[in-house]
Amino acid sequence: MPLVHYDLRNDIPEQQQGLVKTGFYCWLIAEAGYALNLLVMFLMLVTGSGVKFSTFLFTCMATGAGIPLSWICWFQALYNLAQTDSGIFANLKFFFHFSFHLLFCALAFLSPPIIGDFNAGLFQMIYEFEKEGGIHKFFGFLCLMNTLIWLACGLLSLWVLQWTFRNFRSGGGIEATQQAGASALIAAKASMNTFGSMATSQKPSGLP
Repeated sequence: MPLVHYDLRNDIPEQQQGLVKTGFYCWLIAEAGYALNLLVMFLMLVTGSGVKFSTFLFTCMATGAGIPLSWICWFQALYNLAQTDSGIFANLKFFFHFSFHLLFCALAFLSPPIIGDFNAGLFQMIYEFEKEGGIHKFFGFLCLMNTLIWLACGLLSLWVLQWTFRNFRSGGGIEATQQAGASALIAAKASMNTFGSMATSQKPSGLP
């Protein structure tokens, strides 16, 4: 069984092919962002432009984990949803993983100090353009490109999320989730009542 399988025409119903194709483009843009971010941070490290080696290690870990996990966790989940029209758990699993993807898009776009300085995003771009020297202007331009890539990825991801949620809602997913939650709550209350009854009946006879 291949590790990477993608056969849009034969696997996906025609009405869902647009969603999967858009999700695939979103994934490609994200991979381009990972690669460019790694390249920019590496160049800034070797030229002594303020990037620490520990920061670059975080960049390497984010890239090394982000590329395969984005394919496995959310694109394959989207592919399976469109292919089989899966149930509640599969939809919630996709929404859970995709929310982390959206958070990383925002983090890579902004690259805020301390929590996001391993990305060559908006804040890093501003810092580079404020410095003197052509090399910093060059890095600022690369950061600008990286920022635009992650912005495009984030906006396209929001469209994919909206499209998927619309399918989930039109298929009765919200009502089914509410019913499942209500059933789980009833079962939990019943279990608590049973446990309470057992504890009362097993109370030692010597106690008042």
